Amino acid sequence: GITHFVVWYEQKSRQRLRILIYKASSRVSGVPAGFSGGGSGTLLSLTTDPVEDGNAANYYCQQSKETPPTVPWV
Repeated sequence: GITHFVVWYEQKSRQRLRILIYKASSRVSGVPAGFSGGGSGTLLSLTTDPVEDGNAANYYCQQSKETPPTVPWV
């Protein structure tokens, strides 16, 4: 699978991308515990619980295992 090569990003209005999750499920320090990444193989997901207005943003995933790597275009 690609789980060790997957990163999740958050981008709020007029802000830079922020890394939330790396290796598909490891939360970056300072990211609220409500954000979690999971899944296996090529079916991966990002979850936020609870859903809050403050979480309104665009979310992107990036994988770097396969060539070419995906890029979080914005």
